[in-house]
Amino acid sequence: MNGQTFRNSRLTLRLSQADIKDELNRRLGRSYDKPKISRWENDKEPIPDDVAEVIRNMAGAVQDSARILVLANQKGGVGKTTSSLNLAYALSSLGGRVLLIDMDPQATATAGILAGASVELYHQGKTTAHLILGGKPLSEIVVAAVYYQTDANCPSISSPAILT
Repeated sequence: MNGQTFRNSRLTLRLSQADIKDELNRRLGRSYDKPKISRWENDKEPIPDDVAEVIRNMAGAVQDSARILVLANQKGGVGKTTSSLNLAYALSSLGGRVLLIDMDPQATATAGILAGASVELYHQGKTTAHLILGGKPLSEIVVAAVYYQTDANCPSISSPAILT
């Protein structure tokens, strides 16, 4: 691990140099000081393998955790659905696993992703209404959606799963 990777990992963890020093000392039973952290980040001293391993594990745990984004506004026509669809597309195109939950009674996001298949989902009981009012298990209503390449400028990607 080089100094830049160490620093980026620390920033991903949202820790100061003092915080990362304290955490490393706690986990490894050491007595590192803040100047040592600075020397590692500036590649003035090599980062010990056990320290690099702890940092990788800490950063990996943060990256594996879920992020929840909510777009909500009582006013209609402000771009909630459009923004949600674009965010879902962008995040999934970057390799993220995305679950888009369509709580709109008109199921506009569902129609935007699945087009005509959204009516069939309703008949199959795979909507948030069936989840909330009918007590259907969540695992039975999540639907995987796929975007297909339509031209050379539109890449083929796996799209978000959608809860309609």
